[in-house]
Amino acid sequence: MSDRQISKKDIHGQQSDRINAPESFSIDQHEMAFTDAASDKPVLWTQGIGPCVGMAVYNPQTKTAALAHVDFVTKLSSLAPVFNQLSRGSDAALEVHLVGGETNADVAALRKYIQSQNNVLIKSAHLSPPQGAKLAIDSRTGQVMTNFKTVGYYDLGDLVAKLDKLTEHCITTNFRPFPIDCVYDGRSRKDQPQTSPAKGPRLGP
Repeated sequence: MSDRQISKKDIHGQQSDRINAPESFSIDQHEMAFTDAASDKPVLWTQGIGPCVGMAVYNPQTKTAALAHVDFVTKLSSLAPVFNQLSRGSDAALEVHLVGGETNADVAALRKYIQSQNNVLIKSAHLSPPQGAKLAIDSRTGQVMTNFKTVGYYDLGDLVAKLDKLTEHCITTNFRPFPIDCVYDGRSRKDQPQTSPAKGPRLGP
């Protein structure tokens, strides 16, 4: 599939969907999260994508999902739990959806990393969209959304504080890649392994 094409069957972006705060969890830049269909928060979403890349991964057999907001200082190897854990105990191919980014070396490196994983299908990729793109995934159905309204959000002050900490860390480390921050694991079934927090600096409050 071309990077500039997207399947309307897989991505809902023509009419605005609604995402309610009680049933969802939002992530910001340099963060990732997990959930499943039995969770209190089965929907994951992010916004402000570009030139970062939003990556949604879904296991249709176990109805587990992950969402990552990957920026240029994300150490790609820190995304390994997304693929290792979502595929555990299942023979289903993981479905990957990409939104955002630019057609540059960073995007190419991410795609190469994804394609190096076992039993993974990049089901859709919509790269180089307008700045501020959105991405959400509903683990109950596997529905992926790029045009939605959020109800009950948003703490802008919290986002600004996170970005300030991220900027400070990038400057002090001379922009060296570091692990993405796992900020939420809502998987509720006992057979699902819980994700250890990334070893990078905690960017949230």
